[in-house]
Amino acid sequence: MSIQTLPCFLHARLALADSLLPDTNRSRGLSVWTLLLAVLWVHALLVIPPALAMPPGTLWSWGTNYYPVFPGSFTAAPVEGLGEVTAFAGGGNHSLALATDGTVWAWGGNYYGQLGTGTLVNSSIPVRVSGLTHTTAVAAGFYHSLAVKSDGMVWAWGDGGYGQLGTGTNTSSATPVAVVGLTSVTAVSAGIYHSLALKADGTVWAWGAMFPIWDGQAWGFLFSSSIPVQVAGLADIRAIAAGGDHSLALKIDGTAWAWGGNYAGQLGNGTTSNSAIPVQVVGVTGIRAIAAGAGHTLAVKSDGSVWGWGDNFYGQLGNVYAGRINSSPVQVSGLTGGIAVAAGFYHSLALKVDGAVWAWGNGGYGQLDNGTNYPPTSISTTPVLVSSISEVVAVAAGAYYSLALTSTPITGNQPPVADAGADQALLQIGTTVQLDGSKSYDLDGDPLTFAWSLLQKPPGSEATLSSTVAPNPTFVADLYGDYVTTLVVTDSLGASSTPASTTVSFTNVKPVANAGLNQAVTVGERVVMDGSGSFDANLDPLTYSWSFMSQPAGTTATLVNATTINPTFIADVAGAYVVGLIVNDRFINSDPSNVTITATSTQDQAIQTLKDAIAAINGLSASVLKNLNLKNALTNKITAVLQDIDQGLYQRALDKLQNDILAKTDGCAKMAAPDKNDWLIACVPQRQVYALIVQAIDLLTYLI
Repeated sequence: MSIQTLPCFLHARLALADSLLPDTNRSRGLSVWTLLLAVLWVHALLVIPPALAMPPGTLWSWGTNYYPVFPGSFTAAPVEGLGEVTAFAGGGNHSLALATDGTVWAWGGNYYGQLGTGTLVNSSIPVRVSGLTHTTAVAAGFYHSLAVKSDGMVWAWGDGGYGQLGTGTNTSSATPVAVVGLTSVTAVSAGIYHSLALKADGTVWAWGAMFPIWDGQAWGFLFSSSIPVQVAGLADIRAIAAGGDHSLALKIDGTAWAWGGNYAGQLGNGTTSNSAIPVQVVGVTGIRAIAAGAGHTLAVKSDGSVWGWGDNFYGQLGNVYAGRINSSPVQVSGLTGGIAVAAGFYHSLALKVDGAVWAWGNGGYGQLDNGTNYPPTSISTTPVLVSSISEVVAVAAGAYYSLALTSTPITGNQPPVADAGADQALLQIGTTVQLDGSKSYDLDGDPLTFAWSLLQKPPGSEATLSSTVAPNPTFVADLYGDYVTTLVVTDSLGASSTPASTTVSFTNVKPVANAGLNQAVTVGERVVMDGSGSFDANLDPLTYSWSFMSQPAGTTATLVNATTINPTFIADVAGAYVVGLIVNDRFINSDPSNVTITATSTQDQAIQTLKDAIAAINGLSASVLKNLNLKNALTNKITAVLQDIDQGLYQRALDKLQNDILAKTDGCAKMAAPDKNDWLIACVPQRQVYALIVQAIDLLTYLI
């Protein structure tokens, strides 16, 4: 859940990078950004310390890092209030960024002090971590944070209840504290309750707790220590990754080694047996990058192919032919040219050499940049392009969100960019027109001066600009016709922009129809359409014309008040209803705008959700249950609920879920650890089943 920052760039390798790019790129010459990505392509061939920070850039995020307090963004957007960063990390519900001056900034949830501000106050914007300077690397766990300073020491803050702060105690801290006994550290990584460090000599050190186990009498952990201990059997390590309850190390020879919980095959050794010592991942060699999620693992090979293994419940392995559990690596479908990967709880990211980011797995919180939100189904079992961002040089993933760094090329003074504002359409002679040059900008941040000119006006017009040097001058449109103005901006070093122009006219502009957002509804629900986003640049009054473009078979749905801004209809059968809108400004029709309304049966949704829960339980290993007989017992209880639903006995089904089944799966959700009533005794699989049971309860409540 944290980025392993990548090496610095070596000019001597550019020729090799060039040879790996398509011929079309070589023939045109390589840009600064292309060279940056090209070196990333070959960095795995070099023996370089893994904790050096990236060149500075802009950090973007999408998904949800502290729902519902901070709902997040379902498409990539720059992190507000944050300058250029060189490293970053995503945790359970908080994020970290390393600024160019060596300070660390954090935002998100803070109820264990994981933001490091000395308080427990959440923050939707980046706040500075107290007392940290000269920082070289960061990592974010579920509720704790790690940082490496330039002297090789490690600092930790946040939840320390399982020893994951490495202080020799189980005490939490809202400000950074030194991890005891560690020096010469180059990289760190953080899991749910455990932490990892990579030293300059290639050894790996671990502390905290990893993978809860029940010995028949008491709870314990596969690994537990409140101070760093060396991981046995590992040497010549170049990168590390901490997952939910497992860990991964990449050797210089390109082999990967894993240890910890293995209920979903996330160790990749062909079994589902847990291992307290590292075991080699089978079937993949020549690895150059790794990542670990809650129960799945990712790797990039030197040929640019991406591989995954472990939990695939949400398609996070990116292979439609993969099973629910995969104890050996499978190739992610359709991805080539990979240079880096990142893994969230149940989603995956890959960065390609062309700077594009691809995502797959669970997208229910926007973490795939697919513009959708929970509860509509947002799962992709194959990679989809994150289309709202490009020229990316690094990626990371939090539990339910994603992060990416775009490069900021370092160049000499660059000319500013003029923006004369949008074209305007007028209704009446004598209108005072205000021009807007405020969106002009300088890439170097230099102050700007403005030079406007009225390039064209109707014959006989006496219009003049109120000022030629103000950002927002005005003029009076005294005759019908077109008025064309131009703007040139100049920075403090004398560099001028290319002229920008804007046209003000009385010509009628075609109106724009907006049929609103796609909707997901339940069969029988009254659907309200929304044409309020339609507009006319001339401010002419609009008329509305709605119609069905397509409907599911068997429907008798009709639009009521189809010539108003908000017509309605009843979605009487399941399926997709495509509704079109055309608006008219008394002179011309708009282009059509379509919206899709998808109707599903609430009962069918509840049934499918419970079937998913049964499938999840059947896929569990014996080690995550109190005893093996409870697997059948739990699925039999859910099957009985399905029979009640099928007979229309919704209240009885709801009572069984709320008063019996839920109590056997809710310990981790309530207390962050299984309780005595839980039949599932490992948090990761328990949370999967719990989420499905809660969703089914919500659906049944709606039916009743």
